[in-house]
Amino acid sequence: MSNPTIFNPVIPYTGAIFGGLQRGQMIAVQGILPKESERYSVLLVMGSVGSSMTDEPSLRSTSSSAHLAGVSGKWDQSFDSRSLVFLSDAPFPGLLLLLNVLEKLCLHSGGSSKFQVDLQCGSSEKPRADIAFHFNPRFRRSGCVVCNTLAQERWGREEITNAMPFKKGEPFEVIFCIMVDKFKVAVNGKHFLDYQHRISVDRVDTLGIFGGVQIQTICFLSSSEQENPYSNLPIKKIDAIGTHTKQSKTQLATPYMGKIKDGLSPGRIITVQGRVNKNPDRFSINLRVSDSTDVPLHLSSRFKERVFIRNTFLYQSWGEEEKKIEYFPFNAEAYFEVVIYCDSDCFKIAVNGEHLLEYKHRFTDLSKIDMLEMDGNIQLLHVQTW
Repeated sequence: MSNPTIFNPVIPYTGAIFGGLQRGQMIAVQGILPKESERYSVLLVMGSVGSSMTDEPSLRSTSSSAHLAGVSGKWDQSFDSRSLVFLSDAPFPGLLLLLNVLEKLCLHSGGSSKFQVDLQCGSSEKPRADIAFHFNPRFRRSGCVVCNTLAQERWGREEITNAMPFKKGEPFEVIFCIMVDKFKVAVNGKHFLDYQHRISVDRVDTLGIFGGVQIQTICFLSSSEQENPYSNLPIKKIDAIGTHTKQSKTQLATPYMGKIKDGLSPGRIITVQGRVNKNPDRFSINLRVSDSTDVPLHLSSRFKERVFIRNTFLYQSWGEEEKKIEYFPFNAEAYFEVVIYCDSDCFKIAVNGEHLLEYKHRFTDLSKIDMLEMDGNIQLLHVQTW
């Protein structure tokens, strides 16, 4: 099973990596850092707190059996965020909070002083799952990035990079590339660090993201060389002299052409995932009839006008364009996912997980629609029909 692109996940995020990590695979994470620390949590804990709060700084919550009281406000630097004082059991925790708040506090940072991306061996909290790669930018003072491995609930030796490629209030992209002997990390298109494997990557099956960060997309990219599994045409790029060259599945070549086996019918779905180029003009998605020039569905994203045009080409002539949408869903250098659902009377189009529009069929012999074409200012990453 392939890993879908994740859009706007709620943080903290923990999600399965279907099929586990593969050597040569890449994970791309796009997001933005808040400008300021927005909040912190003051936790009054009845009972014990697990090691997840006292070992390596982490943004995991305490166990569900703990009784917690929280207040929000500006972080007070006079408190040590790693110091814990425990309350004895009492029938009036609210009264204890009032009388002993300065003495009986557990402070747990929830602002933007750090965030972390963890490649985990499972998602267990008790005992805590091993973490093959803990990537942890920290913004206090001049800033640094800490990398580590958690094995059998014990942290190893920290590897600290005294550089900070992330800036508060600005978007970022970080790519994790899984090599035979190490992880390679690039930030905003530049190589940033290497981290040697301490745990076999074959055990990694979960991605976790925690802390003061807003994530827009998580995209899983495979670099294996293989045929396009969704059609009976190989992945092809047509050059100026008409020859074809096979491409890596990491980035499918454009112009792209693929055969839709048995044509369309009500209930069939086409999914397209990609990334828009830096200075885009337009890109298009066409559903065609292979034995004619007919184009039953033409989708064209035009960035200067910020319009998403729909049309049909029949009998050597274009029909009337449809342009009306509530918002333009594509942005430069952003990942996207377009889902085309073929219904009995229309195509239903969703972008980035949200229904965007419907387009009434102008060509009704759906089984003859058997070609998918794409071209334009995008990096094409994944295409699937079912």
